[in-house]
Amino acid sequence: MISAYCTDTIIIHRSGGNDKWGEPLADTETTVKGKFEIGTALVKDIKGENVYASASVMLASQTLTHEDRIEFDGKEYVIINMRKPRDFSWGFLEVFLK
Repeated sequence: MISAYCTDTIIIHRSGGNDKWGEPLADTETTVKGKFEIGTALVKDIKGENVYASASVMLASQTLTHEDRIEFDGKEYVIINMRKPRDFSWGFLEVFLK
């Protein structure tokens, strides 16, 4: 049902991690559909500190890490926090961005 609202083209830049010498590996890009919203929200970051997110995106069936980045409309965003909303327990992920 909510996938009908996922009409925005989102590019996910997945972190390739590091090789055995600690050097960064190449990132990969995936293009998906999602619902992107500009707006301020107070959320906790990965360290547990309160920060303001400047945008959020709702994605279906995605697994992300905090090292990944989201690109929308030519601008790249850093992932602050992620959660699975209770109302959408069938595979949606809400990602807060800065």
